[in-house]
Amino acid sequence: MQIPEKVISEIAALTGEGNAEVRAAFERKTNTSIRINSQKVQLPEGLQQVPWCKTGYFLEERPTFVTDPLFHGGAYYVQESSSMFLEQAIKQHVSTDEPILALDLCAAPGGKSTHIISLLPEDSVLISNEVIRTRANILSENLTKWGYPNQAIVNSDPKFIGNSELQFDLIVVDAPCSGEGLFRRSPEAIHEWSEENVELCAARQKRILADIWPVLKPGGVLIYSTCTFNHLENEQNMTWLKEQHDVESLRISFQHDSILETETNDIFGYRFLPTRSLGEGFFLSAVRKTGIGKTQTGKSRIRTVKSSPASVYLKATENLVIIDQNGQHLLTNEFLASNMETLKRLRPLQVGTPLGTTKGHDFIPAQALANSIYLRDGMPSIELDQDEALNFLSLGSLSGNYPKGWHVVRFNGVALGFIKSVGNRNNTYFPKEWRIRTDLAKYPRPFFSLGNL
Repeated sequence: MQIPEKVISEIAALTGEGNAEVRAAFERKTNTSIRINSQKVQLPEGLQQVPWCKTGYFLEERPTFVTDPLFHGGAYYVQESSSMFLEQAIKQHVSTDEPILALDLCAAPGGKSTHIISLLPEDSVLISNEVIRTRANILSENLTKWGYPNQAIVNSDPKFIGNSELQFDLIVVDAPCSGEGLFRRSPEAIHEWSEENVELCAARQKRILADIWPVLKPGGVLIYSTCTFNHLENEQNMTWLKEQHDVESLRISFQHDSILETETNDIFGYRFLPTRSLGEGFFLSAVRKTGIGKTQTGKSRIRTVKSSPASVYLKATENLVIIDQNGQHLLTNEFLASNMETLKRLRPLQVGTPLGTTKGHDFIPAQALANSIYLRDGMPSIELDQDEALNFLSLGSLSGNYPKGWHVVRFNGVALGFIKSVGNRNNTYFPKEWRIRTDLAKYPRPFFSLGNL
C-alpha cells in the first residue's frame, strides 16, 4: 500500500518509531470485533473480550455475518474495537445518578448510537442525528433492530439542532474526517487522501463543533472523535474549541498497550495507532463545559393512549408511555412524548418504538415491535432453524400450518419479525427493504452464527 509519507512521518513522530516500522504496521491484518446486545442474548463464552468494553468481543476471523439471523435480529453489532473506547469516556465522566439527555450528532450507521443507548441510565434519552438522508435510513434500521424505546432518530443539519430549545448532558461528535485510520481496510481511503482534504475536513469539523456547542448545557460533556491520525483534525480542533469557550479537558484512566495518551495545550487525547493496535485508527478527546446546569424536563402535555391493543405484546413498562401519533401507536418515554413539537423541527424519522396501527378491528403490529427489548416472551412464537430463518429473512415467506392469528418468528429465541396465519396461508410482515439480497448459495455450509460459538 502506498501510504502517504506525511501520514507515516506524523505517526512516527507520535510514537518515536521509525518510518519503516510504521509502514510495516499498515500491512498487518486488522481484527474483527462485535458488541453484544445484552438485552437480547447472553454474553458468549470462550471469546476474547475487548478490554475497554464490557460487551465487546474479538472474533478469530471475519465471518459472513449476513448468514446469521441473530445479526439481523439486533442481537449484536459489528463494530470496530477502537471506537468502543467511547464506553470509558462515558462511564468515567458522565453521571449515572439521574436520567440524561444525549445527542449522537453524526450517528450513521449506528455503532456509537447503539453503544451509547446501552450505557445510559434508565429513563435517559438519546437523539441520534444524521444529515444525509440515505445514511439516516440505515441508522434508523440499525437502531430499530437494537430495540430501545428511549431514542429518536432525526435528519437535521447540526446548526438547526444548535438553534433548538434542547439542552444536552452529553454530546458525541464522531466527526467526518480524512479517514487515515481506515487505510488498512480501505484502499479507496488512501486514494482519496490529500493534504487539501485534511484542511477541508478540519474546517468542517470546527464548523460542526461551533454549531452544536450552544446546546451542550453547562456541566455537560462533549466527546469528540475521528478515525484519523493528524493533529490538525484532532488536537488542534480541540485546542481551538478551548480557545473559544471555557472547557475542562477530561482525562480517561485506562492503561493498555493499544492506547496512546497525548497531552497538547492542556488537551488530553487518546489514539489507536497501527503500530499499537490491530483495530482501525481512532482518536478521542472529551471536554466538560464549565458551569452548572440542570437536566431538561418535558414541557408540553403528553397525549397518552389509555388502552392500546399493543399492550398485550409488551413486558411491564412502568417508566414508559404509549402515545398515538397520527394513528400509529408509539412506545417511548415522557421526555420524548413531551417534546414532539421540538423534534418535529429536526425532521424526525422515528421517535421511540413504533408498535403498530389499528385498521378497523385489527391491530397490525410493526416490525419495530418485534425488535423491541420490551417484546413479551410469552407471545405465540414460531422457532425456526437457521435455514428456515434465512429463508424468512430473504423471501419474507414462511411455510407450515399454524393456529390462526399473529405469531412472532424467532431464531435462538431472538425475534426476527411477525407473520399472521389465516388458515390456508401465512402472511408475512417482514419489511421488504430489510430482506437479504445476497445469494446465500455461494457461501459454504455450515453458515456462521454467533449462537454456534
